[in-house]
Amino acid sequence: MKSSALFLLPFTLLGLFSCGGNEEDAHKVKLDKGTMISTQKKDEVSGTSQLTLIPYSKLNSMIEEKGNFVLLIKGSDDLCECWHLFHENCLAPYIKYKHLLVYYMDLSSFEKEADHYGIKLYANHDTLAIFENGSLSAQQSNASDEKWGNDQPTFFAWMDKHVAKPSVYYVSLDQLESLYQGISPSGEKISRFGIYFGRDTCPDCSYINTHELKDYFLSSTRDTTPLYYFDFDLYRGKENYQQKKDEYGLSQSESNPYGYEKGAFPTLMSIIPSDGEKINTIDQMGVFYNESIKDGTIANSYFTSERINHPDAGINGALDYCREINPNVLDGIKVTANNQKEALSPYTKPLINALLDAII
Repeated sequence: MKSSALFLLPFTLLGLFSCGGNEEDAHKVKLDKGTMISTQKKDEVSGTSQLTLIPYSKLNSMIEEKGNFVLLIKGSDDLCECWHLFHENCLAPYIKYKHLLVYYMDLSSFEKEADHYGIKLYANHDTLAIFENGSLSAQQSNASDEKWGNDQPTFFAWMDKHVAKPSVYYVSLDQLESLYQGISPSGEKISRFGIYFGRDTCPDCSYINTHELKDYFLSSTRDTTPLYYFDFDLYRGKENYQQKKDEYGLSQSESNPYGYEKGAFPTLMSIIPSDGEKINTIDQMGVFYNESIKDGTIANSYFTSERINHPDAGINGALDYCREINPNVLDGIKVTANNQKEALSPYTKPLINALLDAII
C-alpha cells in the first residue's frame, strides 16, 4: 500500500500545499475542545483508540457552527502497516500528549458525500484536516509525505505548528468523581477546579460553546487552568436523570438555594473539593441562556435580585463574581432583538467572562 490512487488530484501534489502545506503560512488553530478521556499514559493504543467516530451530519453541524477541530479521514486498512505506523507511532501519542479530541470518518463513507470541504482524498491512505471557524485551515496525508506519517518527531513538529491546545476538556464520569476528590485527570492534587455541565445535544450549550467560550479563550492573554466539561447526555432519558442533577447541585432546593429550577444547561461551577462532597463544595455558579423573553422583557433568569442577595452566599459567595457587573440582575430587562440568544448575549457575555475569570 505504498502507492496511492488520488481521487481529487490526479496529476500533481502541489495543490496539497495550498491549504496549510506552506510552513511559512502556518498558524496555530486554537481547538474548541479537547478530551481527558482515553488520553492518559496508561491508556492502551490499538485499533482506532483515542479517536472519535462521527457521522457526516455531525461534521456538517460543526462546520455550520464555525468550529475549530481536527478531522481524520481514515483511508488505510486496519491491517495495513502504514496505519499502525501512523496511528500507534504518531497520532495516538500526540493525542495523549496534548489531550486532543480528534474526530474521524472512514474514507469509504466520506467520499460518497457531495461536499468534501476541500479535503484531498487518497485511496488507502489517511488525511488529517484542521478546521478553523468551520473552514479548512491545514491538511496533510501520509500519501504525500511518508515521513510525516511514520516519523514521530516530524509529525509532532507539524502538529505543533498548526494546532494550539484547547482550554475546555471532556471528562468521563470516573474522572469527574476524582475531581471531586481533589485529583485531576492527570493525577495531580488540586484545590479547586472549574466544571462545565452541558449536553452535546443542547442548543443553548452549542451557542455558548461557539460564542462566549470560544471568544473568551481566544482573547485571553493569561495562562488558564483547564475548564472541564461533562456531557450530561449520559443520563438524559434515564430514570436517574433528575437524581443526578440534584446530586451535582444543578437543581434548586432548600439545601441548595443556588441551583436553578430542576437543573438546566449550560451550568458553570467552581468547586473546592472536599472528600467527594458535591453541593457543599460549590464555590461559584452560573446558569446561562435559560431565560425566556415575554413581551420584550427577560423573564425566568438565573440572575435575580433574590439569588444575588441571598444571605447564604455559599462558601465564598456563589455569585460574588458578578457583583461588579452592571446589570447583574437580568429579570425585567427590556430587549429589542427578536432572536432570544442575540437578545440575551450583551447581558450574558459579561457575566460569563467574569465567572471564567474567577474560576480558571
